[in-house]
Amino acid sequence: MENNSITRDRVGGNDRKFKEFSCQICENLLWKPSSCSSCHRILCEKCMQKWFENPLNRNTCPFCSKPSEYKPCACLNQHTLPDLRIRCRNKNLGCKKILPYKQLEHHETANCQYLSEQCMKCKQLILRSKLVEHQQRHRFSRTFH
Repeated sequence: MENNSITRDRVGGNDRKFKEFSCQICENLLWKPSSCSSCHRILCEKCMQKWFENPLNRNTCPFCSKPSEYKPCACLNQHTLPDLRIRCRNKNLGCKKILPYKQLEHHETANCQYLSEQCMKCKQLILRSKLVEHQQRHRFSRTFH
């Protein structure tokens, strides 16, 4: 997912579940969670990437500062996280989908009709749901010029 932060307002259900599965750094819902091999604390993919961008942080944990490896935390992915239902990030553009955690990434990167695509003719960014109509206008305007 391009923007992999899942804020509280996008998650259906109670606050307890959201807090239980929030990243301890950014406080958003864990997205592709990983755990430290030393202290077993969990953080989201985005925070882990940010931490490791700094060469001084390589192979250390932001929580315990020990040399460690981060590995995908399968325990969370297989149990409660898949049960959470999350609103599509394109809600403000009109998408009304509320999806299970496991389906969210595919929807937001491949299926959502409210993703922007570039028109091959004019290079303008158009919502996927309006692209066919937009391209038909190009064909229509060409016949009257």
